[in-house]
Amino acid sequence: MNSKNIISRWIKSFFNVIIFLLSLIAYGSRRSIVLGWLRNNEYRLGFFEGMITTVFFFYIADKYAPALDEFIHGIRAIGRQTQQLQVIPRERRSTPRPEPIQQTQLEPSYPIDRWEFIWFRYTEDGINPWGDFIFRSFKNELNFDDDWGDGIVNNSGLSNNVASKASRTLQLNNARRCTFLIGADDGIRLHVYNNNFTETYLEMDEWKDQGYSEFLRHVDLPAGDYKILLEWYEHYGTARTRFNMT
Repeated sequence: MNSKNIISRWIKSFFNVIIFLLSLIAYGSRRSIVLGWLRNNEYRLGFFEGMITTVFFFYIADKYAPALDEFIHGIRAIGRQTQQLQVIPRERRSTPRPEPIQQTQLEPSYPIDRWEFIWFRYTEDGINPWGDFIFRSFKNELNFDDDWGDGIVNNSGLSNNVASKASRTLQLNNARRCTFLIGADDGIRLHVYNNNFTETYLEMDEWKDQGYSEFLRHVDLPAGDYKILLEWYEHYGTARTRFNMT
């Protein structure tokens, strides 16, 4: 027997008990019964009233018991669904959240045909100045001179305390003497490595608060591929960064 039939039997049994009691009142006693809770009205329930009430409850039982049965069955179904939701892990019920960006994903990728810029909030931590990740952008030209003045730095939403890591791969078909010029307001660092990062060909470190300044170095590079990493930050005031290789 299913739960729905059990509920129906319970409801009908309840009404049968009520009708039985009213029948006792109507048929088992000719004396009127005072309804004490009506107090001032002194209303009395006698034989005739008991008969009417019994018929009324028969009518109610036949007409509304099925509807009440369905209502109670629906309440129980909702309760079962609620229990199931409580068992299902929260992450399965809620809208999936985007995975947080891992620090390893924010490392420079050194593309061959363009610069990749990874933008961060700048922190004054000398060991790890890279704060929250902001966004990523790209630039095709090898040489650039970006001067934002007091304005917003490259759509980052920030004019102060912003930093970037710019990287690309440089391919040289022939050995040559290269001139690197970097400029910054505020700090800047340039690193030139061989393709597998086992050898460093150039390091320029001007990581400090300063007005716009330029720095020049010459280096002899054999033919091959080189990884270039240009790190820059703007603390406060005007912002500018420049890279030029000839």
